[in-house]
Amino acid sequence: MKQEVCYFLYNERPSSGLINSQVLSLLKEIKSSSLDLNITVVAFWQFWIYFKYRAELAEMTSKLRGMGVRVKSFPFAIPERFFFSNRFPLMLARVLVSLFVLVSFKKYDVIHSRGYFSSLITSDLKKWLGFPKILFDGRSLYPLEHITIGTWKETDPIFKYWKDLEKRIIENSTYSIGVSRPLVDELKRISPKAKVCYIPCCVDTQRLYYSEEQRNLIRDKMDWKDKHVIVYLGSLNIDFWNDINIYGSYFKRIAEIDQSAFFLIVTNSDTEVLKVVLRSSLPVNSFKIISSKYDDLYKWLSASDAGIQVMKPIADGFSRLGVKVAEYLACGLPIIVNSNVGGAAAILKEHDTGVELNIEDPELFKSKYMTFIGRFDDMRQKCMTLAEKEFSIRVVSDRYKKIYRNG
Repeated sequence: MKQEVCYFLYNERPSSGLINSQVLSLLKEIKSSSLDLNITVVAFWQFWIYFKYRAELAEMTSKLRGMGVRVKSFPFAIPERFFFSNRFPLMLARVLVSLFVLVSFKKYDVIHSRGYFSSLITSDLKKWLGFPKILFDGRSLYPLEHITIGTWKETDPIFKYWKDLEKRIIENSTYSIGVSRPLVDELKRISPKAKVCYIPCCVDTQRLYYSEEQRNLIRDKMDWKDKHVIVYLGSLNIDFWNDINIYGSYFKRIAEIDQSAFFLIVTNSDTEVLKVVLRSSLPVNSFKIISSKYDDLYKWLSASDAGIQVMKPIADGFSRLGVKVAEYLACGLPIIVNSNVGGAAAILKEHDTGVELNIEDPELFKSKYMTFIGRFDDMRQKCMTLAEKEFSIRVVSDRYKKIYRNG
């Protein structure tokens, strides 16, 4: 007998890179190897997004239907900034969305809820009305994220309220998913009796992989033969998650130690802002900023020697593990992190696939970095093996399928 699985999206962006790499690709892999699972994506979009991004939504819907995944989209997501920072509007939003979900979701055997609000709705309905198997897939720690971005303080009533809701979501869900091992530990600490599973972000190792041929071609073309190329992949901004000022300070310190260092930034962010910051820290000929199509990323990553993710001290930093880390590893890149990216730091310590550098200790930074650059080739195969065993889309999809089917 086939199982009916609902993948519940709430208030996402259809053009988001994460939706493409972490939802669409994952569902394609699950569906292609699971004739016993009928999958339906139910997505609630903000009204203006539903109409402004009609083309992107149509493309997403077409892709999913081409995979054999059904899609239901509704222009009914309530804007978070208006409703989720005050408990009374939040309660109104919960009632309205719960009524809609109650009518629409009863036929599903499994509801995979991505994010806190969607999980709050479905886990409450499970407790009150016996809804079926519910997966809480929060991706990160929502209350602490608001501390990080400065919208809440730990003393604010709304923070305490969301912490109570967080515990309730974990307790009422059938399973909670942690994308890093420190995040799993935190979810278990919040609710010791809860069932918590480690299922990390995924990477398609058929599309992102190491190519010696492309490495040689690009390094010859760019005159990088004698360079130690440190690459950053993803969005960059000022004073946000991935802060160009933090990266600028790390690049500057590395350049002072290593005259052969070169910094490659692959991003779709505003390059003019990035150039202003980097020019204040580095010689113009020591960095390059590019954008790249996804199918060309493996070429640039293969041509590099190490990937980097560093962050400033943040409330939820102990649990952080960016998708970019899995993408670096898939292309054989050892990773540079600091202690504020706790999930990634835990991985490299366990598997010897990178180095933790903290700028606050200059001598230790220099010593560890100089040892690290002598081990690029030694670590490459370890990185690819780890990516295949832990982060590959095949392995991640198998973990979700096991929960969908058996629990």
